[in-house]
Amino acid sequence: MVITAMTILERCRTAERELRLLGERANRYRDALQRMTSTLDGVGARATGEGDRMAAMVAETDALERRTDARREEYAAELAAAQRLLDRLPEVECKIMERYYIRRQPLKAIAMELGYSYGYARICKGAARDKLERIPADAIERLLPAWYTAEKT
Repeated sequence: MVITAMTILERCRTAERELRLLGERANRYRDALQRMTSTLDGVGARATGEGDRMAAMVAETDALERRTDARREEYAAELAAAQRLLDRLPEVECKIMERYYIRRQPLKAIAMELGYSYGYARICKGAARDKLERIPADAIERLLPAWYTAEKT
């Protein structure tokens, strides 16, 4: 898979949501495990087969926590690369793209905050996107740690 500047920016925009969803899922598993444990205190796991289900849930919870940690590490690398990519843009385009992809603000709010019309902000975002799409893949890969690009190829 070729990593593009826009791939990096899109992943920055979605990272917080992905991390939240992973955390919520892990919390649901932890809550279920806690409930299972409290119901088994007087029953015994061997007689009901709950021990196997609990072990599977513990394994799934551990996997979710590892995935969350990995996604946090990816996000840190993506964020650093995104900032360097945005530094290549003119100031107005950089501000718009940073607020949209890093801060996850809606384009209308960005336009208002910066004192531009929505149409002008949209044009600037498109121009910035065009410039970023012309950055060669090898230049983008140099902005990322080796482990990141090895995982994505």
